[in-house]
Amino acid sequence: MTKQVNNNLTTFSNLSELGKAIGTSRQTASNKLKAKGWAGRLSFSESELSELIGSVKKTRNVKQKHVNQHVNQHVNQQLNLTTLETLKKQLETKDKQIEQLLQSLDQQQRLQLQLQKQLETLQITTNEKPKQSFWQKLFSSQSDTDNEQ
Repeated sequence: MTKQVNNNLTTFSNLSELGKAIGTSRQTASNKLKAKGWAGRLSFSESELSELIGSVKKTRNVKQKHVNQHVNQHVNQQLNLTTLETLKKQLETKDKQIEQLLQSLDQQQRLQLQLQKQLETLQITTNEKPKQSFWQKLFSSQSDTDNEQ
């Protein structure tokens, strides 16, 4: 139970009551009083109570920031792992595509070589008798007949 004293002091009957008034536990209230050098006191002015409440809020903010940082680190780690897994899957897919393209390229080169060999064979068979011009035919016919006589 709190009671007001005439000279604007608020007095608490125990630390648990003080802790409830400033929004903390008994132990935290005790620790705050020790930190301020007010250990053992149960009577406070309005400004001193405001100071205690402010220090509790600062502590909560610091703790909340620490928790938020920890949560953010955990979320970032999870995102990094997810991103890494996604990139690994994409890399595997790309590797398969590259392998298929290399096989297609190899097959195309083999077919090209086979066609080139067939073309060379055709050219050799058709070019065994070179085509003669009119004059070559005319003179070769005379020299053939001259050779025969």
